[in-house]
Amino acid sequence: MGRGLGLLRVLASFVRLYCSPRCLVLCLNANEQAATLRRLVLTLGLDRRLLPRVVDARNNLNERQQMYKRGGVFFVTARILVVDLLSNHVDPGSISGLLVNDAHHVTETSIEAFILRLYRERNRDGFIKGFCDDSVALSSGFNRVEQVLKHLYVRNVFLYPRFHVAVNSCLEKHQPEVYEIEVAFSPSMKIMQEALLVALEATVKELQRNTKSLDAADLTMDKALAKSFSSFIRRQLDPLWHKLPAKTKQLTMNGQQRFPSPWLFTDAADRLLTAAKERLYQVVDPKTNKPINLRLLGSSNIANAGNAQLKLVLEQNSKWDALKEILDEVHDEQKKRNRNKEKLAAGGANVLVMIKDERTEIQREKRAFDKLIHQKAHLMMPANVYDLPLHMKLRQQTVEYSMDTRTGGRAKSHRAGVKVVVDVREFRSALPSMLHKEGLFVLPVTLEIGDYVLSPEICVERKSISDLFGSLNSGRLFNQAESMRRFYKTPVLLIEFTQGKAFSLQDVSELGPEINATSIVSKLTLLILHFPSLRILWSRSPHATVDLFKIVKKYQDEPNMEAAAALGNGLPMDDSAAQGNSGEGGLASNYYNTSSMDVLKKLPGINEHNFRKVLASVKNLAELSRLTLDKLTELLGKTNGKKLHTFFNSTA
Repeated sequence: MGRGLGLLRVLASFVRLYCSPRCLVLCLNANEQAATLRRLVLTLGLDRRLLPRVVDARNNLNERQQMYKRGGVFFVTARILVVDLLSNHVDPGSISGLLVNDAHHVTETSIEAFILRLYRERNRDGFIKGFCDDSVALSSGFNRVEQVLKHLYVRNVFLYPRFHVAVNSCLEKHQPEVYEIEVAFSPSMKIMQEALLVALEATVKELQRNTKSLDAADLTMDKALAKSFSSFIRRQLDPLWHKLPAKTKQLTMNGQQRFPSPWLFTDAADRLLTAAKERLYQVVDPKTNKPINLRLLGSSNIANAGNAQLKLVLEQNSKWDALKEILDEVHDEQKKRNRNKEKLAAGGANVLVMIKDERTEIQREKRAFDKLIHQKAHLMMPANVYDLPLHMKLRQQTVEYSMDTRTGGRAKSHRAGVKVVVDVREFRSALPSMLHKEGLFVLPVTLEIGDYVLSPEICVERKSISDLFGSLNSGRLFNQAESMRRFYKTPVLLIEFTQGKAFSLQDVSELGPEINATSIVSKLTLLILHFPSLRILWSRSPHATVDLFKIVKKYQDEPNMEAAAALGNGLPMDDSAAQGNSGEGGLASNYYNTSSMDVLKKLPGINEHNFRKVLASVKNLAELSRLTLDKLTELLGKTNGKKLHTFFNSTA
C-alpha cells in the first residue's frame, strides 16, 4: 500500500478476524505498534477478553507455553519465536497462520525468513500474509519482489497505490479542504542554499573523475539531493573500499574527522559560512551602526576594539512565524466553533500543510509503484511455496565415498556432524538461519562461554567487524578467549565480514612495520601471542561461515547441549554431559570455581600433575589449609606436601 493510506487499519482488520481461541495466529514485526493495533481492533467491536497480547522477554517459558495453548492472536518478538520453534516449545502444526508486518524486511538472512522456513517445514496448511507500505524499499534492488515472495512462501501480491481505482474512489468521497502554506527563504538562507548546491555539484563531478567503478547515470544532481544518496554510494564502494584512493574516501566520508571535506576549501563553502554567521551576528561600525564588510576590513583593524563591534542578529526561523500564525488561526476557529466535534467527525476538518516546492516523496512513490506494477506483470512466481523438512534435506545430501582402491573405492567416508549448539543471543545475526538452511540441527541455549559449540572440544566466538573493534578496545575479547581456553581444547575466534563489503580489516597503507596500540592488526597479534591455542577463522559472509563449520565439524563428535550450557555458570554436570568438555585444566566431570582454581595452581607444591587429585579430595581452599602434614604428604607426595604445609603454617 501507499504510505499513509492506513496499513495498520488493514492489519487490524485481519487481527480482528483471527481473535478467537479456536485458532493461534502470530504477528511479527508489530510489537511497537501493538498498542495502536489493540485500540483499532476495539473500535472494530472486539470483546476486550479476546484482545491480542504481546509476547516478549518479560514472559518466561511457562507463561509463553500457556499463552500459546489458549490461542488467539499474539504480537511476538522474532528472536523469542524462533527459539520457541527450535526448542519445540510451540508446535508449528498448532499455528493457524502468521501475519508479517513490514514484509519488505524479509530477506534470505533475516530472522523473519528463518521463522517462516521453520513454520513451512512442519505446517503446509497454515496461511502467511505479508503487509508493506514502503514501495520504494520493495522496488529497490534486483528482483526484490520475487525474493520477498519466495521467503514469505506466498505466490500472490496485491498492490494498492494512491492512483488505484478503489483507493482513489475512497479518497474522493471524503475530500479534505487543504491549505498549502509555503515558507519563503530569507536572503541569507537563499545564499546558503545556492552555496550548498554549488558545493554538492562540485563534489559529484569530483567523484565522477576519481571513481571509475560508479555508473555516471547514478551520479546526477537529482539523485544527489536524495537522502539515501550517501548510503547508496557507500554500498557501491564498500567491496572496493580498501583499494580506493584517499581522494575518493575524502569525498564519500566527509562526515568523519579522519577524512576532512575537500569542499570546505572552495568559494562556495566560504559563502556558506559567511551567510551562516550573518544569521547569528554582524560586525558593525560603532560610530555609524552600519554593517562592516569583513573582507574589506583588515584583520588587524578588526582586532582593534575601537574599529568594530559585534552585534547579535539571531535571525528567526521563518517556519516559526508561519506556525505561530497557523496555531493562532486554529485557536480562534476553535473558540468560534466551541469545539464542534460533530463537524470534525463528519470529515470537515481543514488540514494545513507546510511543504516545499519539490514533492519528491510522492514522485518517488509513484515511480516505485510503476516499477512494481511492471514487475508484477512479468513476475516469475515460485513453483513451490513449501520448504523441505530438515530430515529430508539431510537424506538428500550427497554421500561421499573413499577413493582408496584397497577398500574397493565404495567405502563411505565419515559423515560430518549435523548438530550445532547456538547461544540464543546469536539469533540476532544471520548465521543460525544459514546453518539451519544448509541442513544442520540448531540447538538454542543460553551459553556463558562462546557463541557456537561445534563439538565437545571446539567452541567458537563469532565477531562481526564492528564488534571485533569494540571487543578489542574494551578488553572483552581477552576475557572471552581466556574462558574458552579454560574449558575447551580448541577455542576458535570467527571473524565474519559483511557480504558485499571489503574483505580487509584495514588498508594496506595503514599497516606499519611496528606494533601500534591503535592498530586492529597489532591488537589481534598480541591476542594470538597471549593465547597460542586460539584459532582464527576468517569468513567473507554467513554462507562462507556455514562451509567452514561443516569442514571443522568433520570427524568430530556431536556437542552436548546440557554440558555446553552448564560451563561457566556454576551448574553441576553429570558424567555423561561433561564427558569430553575438557579444556586446559581437563575438568570433565564437574564445574569448579575458576577463581579458586587459579589460586590453587599458584600455591607451592601444586602443579599440573596433582591439582586434579586435590580438587577431588577437598571442597575448598579453607579445608585444604587445615590438612595435616601427613594428609598432604599422602595427597601430594613428601616434597610437595611439605612445601604446601610450610606455606599454610608459616608466620607472616
